Amino acid sequence: MKIVLTGSNGLLGQKILDLALKNDAIDIICFSKGNDRYNSPSNRYTYHDVDLANTAELERLLISVNPHAVIHSAAVTNVDYCENHAETCEQVNVESTKCIADYCESHNAHFTFLSTDFIFDGTKDALYTEEDEAKPLSVYGRSKLAAENYILSKPELKATIARTCLVFGTAKELTRTNIALWAVGALKKGDALKIVNDQYRTPTFAEDLANAIWDFTLQEVPGVFNVSGPDYVSIINLIETVAEVFELSMDNVQSLSSEELNQPANRPPKTGFDLTKTKSAISYNPRSLKSALQQLRMQLEAEI
Repeated sequence: MKIVLTGSNGLLGQKILDLALKNDAIDIICFSKGNDRYNSPSNRYTYHDVDLANTAELERLLISVNPHAVIHSAAVTNVDYCENHAETCEQVNVESTKCIADYCESHNAHFTFLSTDFIFDGTKDALYTEEDEAKPLSVYGRSKLAAENYILSKPELKATIARTCLVFGTAKELTRTNIALWAVGALKKGDALKIVNDQYRTPTFAEDLANAIWDFTLQEVPGVFNVSGPDYVSIINLIETVAEVFELSMDNVQSLSSEELNQPANRPPKTGFDLTKTKSAISYNPRSLKSALQQLRMQLEAEI
């Protein structure tokens, strides 16, 4: 079985590649930008430097490789960058998805697409289910919803849409940090931090998300699914838990509202996920936030 993995240099991509290389029956073909940062001595995967904004090249490569499935984890995910670079966001997040969806439909290949909690406006008082109405507040959120809608408009396409939320973890040579890594580094240095107290999420450990994506792909599970961690916390509570697990001080941390932070892109206030549908579809048992952070601490200490 041949599987194309986009975004293999990223945090999630590397975790998926970890799983793929444990399965001798899988040939994994990696598409990512720049040099291969996973850089494994294994000859069980191939790597292609691909600019997803070049959909003609992307289509040519897909036809050349002829995969049985595609996992599309690559995207422009910096919400504020997307707000100020809408054309780039559209080209990478929407047009590349359309290109892959068209290929998968015409070649009867399964398509697993990574989406986001930012398709919601965050005004719901309870956890979001897969059936809740999407009302994105940002360019990034609108791009992911547009990609979802295109996938869902193709009835012949075998596809899984996996929506996730605030992914964290560590991997090789990451070019973009995530909230847990950033918090650990900043708290260790004693930086003065301003953290919002009115945004709530269900943070997702990268390993847990990768396991779900891998199961969805191999089992070709169709539909839309929420994939996140089980704990619904505010961003300031998340930072407090990081400080607790890593035994760091919160003395230089200031709690403030989203309005006071004044970021370019609007964030939904509350986007925690109900995981009922996912747990009934696959064997999904994500780690608690504290357990995941403890695992992250062990991983970081092993890198030293």
